[in-house]
Amino acid sequence: MNIKKILQQSVKTFRKNVLSLWLSQLVLFFTSLFFLLFSKGKLGGYLQQMNALQPQLTTALQTADATDPASIAYSSAVVGALDQITGNALLFGTVVVPLGLLVIWVLCQGWFWGSIKEKAIANKGKYLALLAIPSVIIVGITANTLIIPKDITSFFNTFYDSTTRIVITTFIVLYFLTMLYAVLGNQSLQDALRRTCKLAFKKAYIFVPLFVPLFINAISLVWMLAVGVTQQATKDAVYMSSASLVITVVLLLGLGGWYKVLLQKIVDATQ
Repeated sequence: MNIKKILQQSVKTFRKNVLSLWLSQLVLFFTSLFFLLFSKGKLGGYLQQMNALQPQLTTALQTADATDPASIAYSSAVVGALDQITGNALLFGTVVVPLGLLVIWVLCQGWFWGSIKEKAIANKGKYLALLAIPSVIIVGITANTLIIPKDITSFFNTFYDSTTRIVITTFIVLYFLTMLYAVLGNQSLQDALRRTCKLAFKKAYIFVPLFVPLFINAISLVWMLAVGVTQQATKDAVYMSSASLVITVVLLLGLGGWYKVLLQKIVDATQ
């Protein structure tokens, strides 16, 4: 493996596609930011609707009379309205939000990685579908079984262990998906998964250390995303100016973008 040649190729590819690569990552970051702000507002609206029903619910409880048809009808209507709002909020928070973020993620990852392949993607629709299938399955199973706490009380009682588990799990998942994105091209998903496992596990001594800086970059961007959402949502907590936030994000995206290109070239050169 000629490191000097790989570095030269990565710089050349990054310069050639710099606008597309930067734009794909900017779209990923800021679309996610705006979508999360929209989701926060939507869930806040559901909460306001629930609060608006509080006086009616209190009245229904205080005046409940099992022998009065009117009282029963009133109580049923209030409970039914509350159930509907709660159901809508639950559906939006557990289905729409994760699905929306996954769609944004897959489209932008496909845009980025598809732009730096040695061989042009022959069928972009098929490529995105093959990219989406393992992403949705792996992220969905991981979030449901390992990351999302089943008991919020036990989560905070074992905060250190829970946080450590989440960080390690996130590292492993992002490592495998990044390797898959670097491998996947015009071949079948089965062939891509086979080569991904070969490189990710048998060549882990090469690629795990290489992935660490990319993981730190990703965590930094997630932190910046959290800062942006918090500042826009509360208006009171100001951790950094909007200009500083944007400049930092752009620099992190540029650095991370070039590093992904470098990783792609190393994957291409590794047998």
